[in-house]
Order: sequence, then C-alpha cells, then structure tokens
Amino acid sequence: PSFRMDGRFELLLLAIAGVICSCATQSATAPLDIVLLLDSSDSTRSTDFASEKKFASDFISRLYNSNNRFSVVTYGKNTHPQFLLNNYNDLHSIKQAIEYMWYSTGNGNVAMAMNYTIQSVFRDVSGDRECIPNVLVVLTHSAISDKMTSNALHQSLQAKSIRTIVLNMAGNTNRNHFVSVTDSAARVKDIHDFSELETSVSAVTNKVASDIPGTGCGVLSPWEPWTSCSVSCGKGQRFRLRNCTKVHNTDRDCAADLSDDQLCTMPDCTDLLDGGWSYWGKWSTCTKTCQKGTQTRTRQCNEPLPRSGGKPCPGQSSQNRDCSDWKCPDCSKVCPSGGHLSKDCGVCECSSVTLYGRIMDDTNHTVEHANIFLESRKYTPIATSDTHGYFRVAGICIMNEQVFVEAQGYINNHMTPLEINITHWNANITLQKEIAPVFFVQPHDKTRMVGQSLSLCCSASGNPAPSQYKWCKNGVELENAGTNGTLMMSSLTKSDAASYFCSTETSAGVSRSEEVEVKVTGFALDTCSGPTPQHEDLPPSCYVTGDTTKTSTIDVGTCGKSECMTSSLVDNGTCTDWWPHHCCDVKDIEQVDITCEGFTYQAARVKSCQCKLCIFRTSVSGKVTSKENGKVVPGRLVEVIVEGKAITRTNMAGMFVFDVPKGTKRIVANFHDGIFKKFLDTTKIINVIEGQASFANVIIPIKPKPVPFNPNIGANLMLGGDANGLTPTGGLLIPENSVMTKDGEPYTGQATTSLHFMDPRSREDMEAANGDFISETSDGEVNPLITFGVIQLSVHDDKGNPLKIGKPVTYTADASFFNISEKESQGSSLALWDYDSNKGIWVELSKFKPTSFNSGRRKLLQSSPVYSASTRPSNIPVIDPYGYHTERRITRYIHNYDHPVYGNVRVRDANPKDGICYVSVFVYTDFTMKERYNIGDITVQSYTEKKDRSAYMGSSSKTTIKNGHTCLMVFCDQIVYINVQRLSGERLRVITGGSHRPLGYPIRSTENDEVQFESRNFGKSLRCTNPPYPNKTVCEGPMYYFPDASKCTNAKQESFHFGFAPFTKPPKLIYALGSANVYDKKMSWYPVSPDKSTFRACYIKVLVKVRDAFDLRLLATSRLNKVNGELFGTHDVGPEPATVTAKRDLTSRAACIEFRCPGYIRDGATELYNSTTIVQVNRVTSIPLTCTLKTRSADLKSSITPIINGTNAVGFRFTAKAGTNYGSSYGVFINDSPASEVEKFCHYGQDSGPDVQDIVQPESNPAVEFDCL
Repeated sequence: PSFRMDGRFELLLLAIAGVICSCATQSATAPLDIVLLLDSSDSTRSTDFASEKKFASDFISRLYNSNNRFSVVTYGKNTHPQFLLNNYNDLHSIKQAIEYMWYSTGNGNVAMAMNYTIQSVFRDVSGDRECIPNVLVVLTHSAISDKMTSNALHQSLQAKSIRTIVLNMAGNTNRNHFVSVTDSAARVKDIHDFSELETSVSAVTNKVASDIPGTGCGVLSPWEPWTSCSVSCGKGQRFRLRNCTKVHNTDRDCAADLSDDQLCTMPDCTDLLDGGWSYWGKWSTCTKTCQKGTQTRTRQCNEPLPRSGGKPCPGQSSQNRDCSDWKCPDCSKVCPSGGHLSKDCGVCECSSVTLYGRIMDDTNHTVEHANIFLESRKYTPIATSDTHGYFRVAGICIMNEQVFVEAQGYINNHMTPLEINITHWNANITLQKEIAPVFFVQPHDKTRMVGQSLSLCCSASGNPAPSQYKWCKNGVELENAGTNGTLMMSSLTKSDAASYFCSTETSAGVSRSEEVEVKVTGFALDTCSGPTPQHEDLPPSCYVTGDTTKTSTIDVGTCGKSECMTSSLVDNGTCTDWWPHHCCDVKDIEQVDITCEGFTYQAARVKSCQCKLCIFRTSVSGKVTSKENGKVVPGRLVEVIVEGKAITRTNMAGMFVFDVPKGTKRIVANFHDGIFKKFLDTTKIINVIEGQASFANVIIPIKPKPVPFNPNIGANLMLGGDANGLTPTGGLLIPENSVMTKDGEPYTGQATTSLHFMDPRSREDMEAANGDFISETSDGEVNPLITFGVIQLSVHDDKGNPLKIGKPVTYTADASFFNISEKESQGSSLALWDYDSNKGIWVELSKFKPTSFNSGRRKLLQSSPVYSASTRPSNIPVIDPYGYHTERRITRYIHNYDHPVYGNVRVRDANPKDGICYVSVFVYTDFTMKERYNIGDITVQSYTEKKDRSAYMGSSSKTTIKNGHTCLMVFCDQIVYINVQRLSGERLRVITGGSHRPLGYPIRSTENDEVQFESRNFGKSLRCTNPPYPNKTVCEGPMYYFPDASKCTNAKQESFHFGFAPFTKPPKLIYALGSANVYDKKMSWYPVSPDKSTFRACYIKVLVKVRDAFDLRLLATSRLNKVNGELFGTHDVGPEPATVTAKRDLTSRAACIEFRCPGYIRDGATELYNSTTIVQVNRVTSIPLTCTLKTRSADLKSSITPIINGTNAVGFRFTAKAGTNYGSSYGVFINDSPASEVEKFCHYGQDSGPDVQDIVQPESNPAVEFDCL
C-alpha cells in the first residue's frame, strides 16, 4: 500500500490495524538490527524534536524484543550516533537514552547523514550482526536533489542488504529520489506534520515487520529427525541433517554444520567375512654384524579379522632376508710390509698411508654422510663423507684392498684405490641413485574360452633392477606363480576369470602393475553373446511407427564392442595377443521406422553379434593453458614428454593429441616449455580407457621472476603470501656457501634464485599443481596426501647458467597453519616429499621437527611455533625400459633445457588411509538421466577444502570415465567441489533435482557449474527416495569409506550419486548397416577404415537462432543419389551455444551435421567414384517454432532446397556432389582426417591454421541458418 495519508486511508488502516499488528508482532520476533536516523537540524525546534523523540520511543516499544537491537542517530550540520546497536539491551535503558537525546544545530544534509550511518553504524564494531536483517528508518525534512546521489546511496544500501524506509517531511519535491533510494514507492511515507507523525507509528512498525530484507546469508532450517544406524551390525553412526536455505546463489553459506552424528551400536556381526592383511612392518635389525645374519618383517591378518568362518589370510605372515653377508674379523690375517693388525683384528694399520677421495652421485651432486668401508671390513666404516662429499682417512693399509661405499638412497659401489705415490691413495667413487621400480611392460586384459590358455606379462625397470615378481588374483597372492614376470595359465576354467596384477620389490621400493581383467566364457565359435538391451530416447515428438502408445524410447540393442576372440585363434604364449584386435560388433540388424511430425526416418536395431576385426585406437587429446594477470593464455609449442621421450608438441592454441600403446591405462606426462621458456615444467597424470579417446585439461604455472642473492651469505625466502593479504605459511633457507657449479665446485659469484610456491589457499595454484597428491604404502598401494604447498626452486649464475645447491636446504612451517597439535617432544607427522616423475607419486624425504633459532639468525615466523625439515636438493632420475638415463634431454626437476629445478618438495600430514573417502559421480547425456555419457572427452575434477575454508587439502581427477561413472578419491568430512569439463572447455551442468541423492543431503550448485557439498559418509542410514525405489528401504552413497572402494566402483545408477549432464545430448550416428565397422558394402557409411590415408569425413554447419527449445534436435538422413534413395544412415545432433567460460548467448547455436561423403563407394570388388549424397535435415522439438531459412553462402544456394510447411521452414535438403570444391567459406567441411578432427574444424568454422580449437563458434561460417526468434 502507498504511504500517502488521507482520511479514507487512515480509517482503513485503523480498521485493519488489529490484524496487521498481530502479523507484525509475529514477524518482529525474528532478529532485526534497526537504526533510526532523525533530522534534528535548526529547522526543527525543540518542541518538534520532542515529537520525534516520542515517535522513536513508541516505535521501538512496539518492535522491542530480546532478539532485536536498536540505534538512534541524529543529524544537523553534523551527524551524531546518540547510541549504537550494542549500547543497550533492555527497553528501559533505550527509552531513557532517547529521553536524554539532544538536537543538533545547523541545517542537515540527509544524503551525507545516510552515508555516515551506512558506513559507521552498520558495522560489527557498532553492534551490527552478521546475517541479521538490517533496517534503516529515516525521518527527514530535506530532500535529495540529484539522481547521482540517490543512485550512489541505493548501491551502498544494496551492498549491505539494508532495507530503508523514508518518512518524508520535505514535501513532494524530488520525492522520486527517495523512491530510487528505497527501491520502492511503498517504502516512502509522506508525513505532513508532527501530529501525523505521532499517529503513523503503527503503520511504520507494521511496514518494518512485514518487509524484512534478505541478509545475504543462508538460513538454517530445523534439524531433521535422527537417521537409522549406518550399519546393520556392530558399531556405526546415526545422523541428522538440516538445510541452509538461500534466497540468492550469492548468499553466504551458513556458518554452522549441516549434519550431526552420534555413535550407535547394533547387535554383533555374524555374517561371514574373510581376513585381510595389514601392511608389512619394517625390517628388523640384522641378527648378526657379520658372517650372514637374518632380517625379518611381519604383517597381521587383522584388516579385517576373519569372522564367522571366513577364510584366513592367504600367504605368509612373515618374510626373511639375508643381511651382513661378509666375513668377521680374522686375527690370523697377514698384513703387508710395514703394517700391523689392529687390536680388534679388523684392519691392517700403516701409519704413513693416507686414503682420500670424493663421493658424487650420477647426477653430479655430492653425497654427504656416505660410509666408506674396506671390502675386507664391511661391518664398521673407516670414514664418512662431508658436506662436499670429501673424505680422508690416515693410518690404514690400502695395498691390495678395495674400498666399498654405501649411502642411504644409493646403490652400493666399490673400487680399487689409485696409488698417487707411496703414501697417498685416491678413491673418487660415483654412486647411482636408487630408483623405485617402474612397470614398462604391463599385463593386458584378455578374453578366452574354457580349455584355452593365456599368458600375462609384466616387467619393470629400476635401480637396482627387479628380479622377482608376485602375482595376485582378486587381491590374493598366488604363491610361487610367475616369479619371472610371466604368469602362464593353461586349460582355463571359468574360475580363472578374475582381476590380476603383478608387483615387484627392491631396496628402492615396491611397485604394482595395472590391474587387468581376464574373462573366460564357454567354448563356442566366439566369445560374443547376443545383443544386450540399450534403450535410447527418440527425438521430441517421435515414436516407433505403429506403436499406439507412442513411447518416446526405443531398444536398439548393442554388442558392446568389448574385446573378443574366436575359437580359431590360439594363444602362442606371447604377452600380447598375436592377432589383430577383435571386438563384439553387429552381425545382423533390422530397420525400424520412426515417425516424427511431418517426416519419417529409420533406426537400426541389432539382432545378432559376432566377433570381428575392429580398428583399435587409444588416444589422448587436450589443451595446455595458464593464468597470466587473471587471463587464460595457451601453452604454445609445449613439449609433451612420456617415459623420457618427447612424443608431441602443442599447437599455437595449446592443443595436443597423441596415440597411446595398447595396455596403457595411466600416463605420467611431463609438459616442458623449451621454446618460449615462459612456463614451469609440470607433470600431470592422465588416466585412459583402452580403445577410446581421452581428454586432459592441463593447467601449468607461469615461471616466477628470479631474485638476486649472494651465495656467500645464502638466501632467506618466504613461502606463500601475496597482494591479496595472505600471510606466509613458512620459509626456505639456502645456507651460506652452498651454491656449486655443475661440476660440483664452490661458486662465489652473483647468483639468482627462482622460487615458485603452490599455495593451497589458492584455487588457481591447486589447479596448476604437479600430478596427483598421492604416495605409495609399503605394499605399493596408493595413499593420498594432504597438501600444504609445493615448492620449486632453481639457482642460476649471473649469465643464466644453471647452478646447484650442495648443502641441505631448510624448510620451515608455521605450526598454526599446518595444524601441528602434537607436543614438540613427540615431533610431528608433517613431512617433506620429493616427486618421482617416473611413477607420478610423492616420496617421503624427512619429517618436520620443532625448531628454535639462534639469536643471530632471523626468525622466519614469529607469531607461532616453528617446525623445520632439511633436505639436500636433488632429483629422482628418469628411467626407461633399458635402464635409467644420467644424460637426459629433460627430466622433471633437474637438468632441464635451461635450468635445474630443485626440491619440488611438498608438505603433508600423513596417516595412511586416515579420512579417505570415495565419491560416486555419474555423467549423463541429458537431464533425463536415462542415458550415460560415454564419449570420453571429459575430465571429472574434485577439490577438497578444509571445513573451516582456510585452505585446500588436495585434488583428484579422472581424465576419462567408463560407462558414464567414476569414483574420485577425496577426504572425508570436509568441503568438496566437483566439476566436469569437456574437451571444448564447456562445463557440464549439475543435476540438482531428481532422486539420485539423499533427501536433505547438503549440496549446492555454484555459479561456475560445480557441485559443492560436505563429504559425509552416511552409510546405510539414509532411506531411498520414493519413488522410484519403493521396494528398497536403504540406499548407499554418494560417499564411501576407503575400505569400501569396490562398493563405489560397482555402484549402480539407482544408488545415491552426483549427476552431471551437458547442455544438449551428444550427437549420435545411426548407421543403416548397424555399425561403422563395415567398409566393403554399398551402404557403408565409411568406404575405408579410419587407419587408411584415404579415410574421409564430411560435415555441414547449421546455425539456429532460437529462444528456449533446449530439446531441439536436427535429424539428417544421408541417401544415395536421390531423395528416396537407399539409406546410408542418420545423424541426430542438438545445436550448441558458443563455448565460453562466461555466460553464454543461448539464442545462437550451431549444429555440425555429419553426412555420408559423396563420391567413392565400395561394394565388395565393385568400386564407384561419382555418387551423390542427398542430405535431408529436419528439425524436431517439443516446443512449437516458426522459423525462416536462409543459405549463408551464395555459392551454396543451388545445392540447398528448403522444406516448408506453409510459411514455416521445418528443414532443408542438401545435394552433396562428388568433386565439388567445398570448404569453410561454404560451411561444408570435407577433409581426409578422422571424423572427430573434421567435426572440430566445423565447430570452429575454420579448416586450417594453427589456432583451430575444438570450441563451438556458431556464427563462424555456417552453411545454413534457421531463424526461429
């Protein structure tokens, strides 16, 4: 209602006052922060000011309750807060303060007074509470005179979510400016005199109580009832949930927890449970110091314990190995001339002889703390190397002796000392670094029939080289099987069908191969079975001809294209099947007529399957980008290096693609910018699915600017902290006189250092981090890490030549940031880790310990306890199948093209398997959730943030997923973000509705198409939604604990999960012959296979301008020579908007339609070269559209025939003739390249050039345009 008062309105107001007051009283019980701003300038005499005070007193009395806070501000020439929101909390004190208020002198400016109140009164120090609605009531005798001022006030009020009501006693002059300020005419009340002011109290209080503003914060709902126990037996948890309701997506999250839990106890478990081994313990001390002793390590069968008759753990609970395999002291030993035997009989002493030397490693770094022994006395060292690798020992007879050297992390070595002269002998010895085994021969998935045989092979390289292998079947060790790396299995039975992997162990570590599947079927002509059901949605308004129910789906059946073999193929014992790749593909089909509005087309239904030769290609494509000054820039001409070899390079748009050898499922790829030298070397892990194209979105950091320092003094560098106000998390100390040349000699000239710190508080830093945050347990199992930062350090001379650091570098950590809670005497679990780019894992270097600095050294962090750890900068060498390189073209962190990068060391809080969860994610073709997305051009990415939002803990990604499902490793009970991105850069949208997640589960979709949630595992305590699961009372997911990883992996679609889908369903080709894998038939879609150089693909680009109609599809049939000619197939495609990260223009969309290329046809031995393809395109949607059609290229008009229904263009026909010189200017893209590559040209609108990207640009060179706006 308007606040303009006349007699009729006042009578009406009084008549309904009782009702309004009762509502106001109820509304006002919600907390409010209310400020009264009163005009008490010279224009207001004392008697009038008394009326204002009475109004204020009555107003506050009506709205007072213990939840509300009040403040009164007066203004004249100046503005005065009479009392603030936090001054008084009882009504008596407030009214007394009002009584004692004074009125100001001088004429007031209402705009200045309001601005003062907004900035000075509505703030926390003045009692303004966060997430409590703010109300400002202004009583003014003066107006706002200009629009600019009113707009500025409006923005200030909006920024703090302040609801404003103006009591206007300035007349109607410029009243519209008050309306602009309050955002509503209903919030401006005209008051003609002070008597009217006194009678308006009721109306104003009612308005305040009924027009409560938003707070910019979420509002907590009441707790839901407690759930049932999360387990059916034993000890578990029960939960209760509540929601954080937000009016706007930009509202802040509720600060309180959205879930609560309690322990619950159910009856003891009685179901059968097999036992599981714990990790191996550490090796014991050797039983002897010489003459061969024994070391032992053990493991326990308690993860879990066998229960109710479950099987005990297979294999042994202990292992032994030899140690101290050398001779004991021999007191009968004869010393050389001039020498005598020592008292302990261990060594011959020669007083005039001196042995000296230096210990270096194979990367030309000095080795500190290396122990030097005589070959005849390995039980006690005769010397230890110093910081620079030197050692010196006098008084020992060296003649006829060999020197033996050992150091932690290196392969032992020995040599015969060189005689310099009669008294001095030299032994400069090089030690090779230990390198954990890396598998370069992986076992392959295999399919066999009962009675046949197979071989599974694995082989690893490392230093020392592995010599023994172990095989496991379904996680259970096979004793004494395949110890040479080859597991041979003959006379197979169905019980041999299982998952297998091999492992190997050396002194450098344990490694596991990929896990593979062996399938065993009954004996038959081949291993393929009949087609399995595959239900697909038909285009809008289409149905199977003759179906009276007009069902919108069709079962087309599928053969799955899984690997297969025929009975005629016989294994010859080789690691890889000797025959070309075979897959289960279509044998027979039937054509099904589909009726749509105004036209019909045919779909193919699979009737039978057979094992046949298939084109098998596994590839990885991706894009390399970085952030520079807030803008995304491409990684141009960046090398992609796998297993030490450069396999490809990005183009000028940052795009790359390469093929993957068969048997590879995980790639450790290094990205090196050796041309522009703008980006840091970065390692990324790429997971692939064999036989599919996978996508990797690679983000790499910009190189930091070098900082000069004096090597004689050293350098003291801060870690973290930036212009955004982030404080440093620690420091890095390069000690004095530690810099060396590449030859290991001391360097004393001017030097520079480049330091890059991945700050876990920055999302951008996390996105550009190296690899995955994982390590390996003593059994070779993956163990995630919580990251606290990654450091990359390099040192150069004044000419840019690389230098080395020859002493340990000290890293310091702020205990408050790293959450170190242990007592200093007990140390900390915080550790430094080095990156192994061979395996793509982190390897522990040293633990952090409490540190006290000497008074002479500047303390890096002073506000909280400091922990430190030291390590000598070095690198884990890169290996290949034939050994490891000491001279490498590029390695991960050292011996780069231009500089060595030291100590990419990350800090983490490590408790194996502590707090690890898996989250289940499904990706669908659209929001109906009926079909899974299985194209392979997506990356599923997660980030785990601490619950207090102080920093990110880690990230995880799957660069491709199988059957539209994946499980990502995250940390339990934290904040997790998940997004799904396509190769084009498009982020798939979060499906927030439906029954795929528990009712009340705390989740929200962010503005950048991410799902954000609290990673709580509710076990079996949450009930299924009903419908669609009326027969199930309990569902699991979307979170699973670490031991239940298989439950997540095998989760079915009806289990709880997070869902994503693209803007429109991906395109689908319906082949008349049922498969693209048929090349010698007249109606084959492709007349030659994709591996041939003459393979060709053809696309036409269609622009559609339309509003809404998100289910719009274009159906394009390709026929031979004439409109009703024989059918090659149908392409079903949905137009897409432009691919950009910001908000897209959804009204302009493009569809790239693949059609059967004209020209060449092969029908057995018959070949034709001049065929024409008639392409008929029809648009279908559930929304009625009226469109016009125009051909964008004048040269193409004669080939385009519109299909018109009245005045409505419903489609067109395109006559594609052999030999026509089409191109991007026509909007027709024909190229002798894979179909995916030609589709990329079509999307981009350009068929050549270095900057072509797989992004959709609707307005770039379309052939035809539908205008439906």
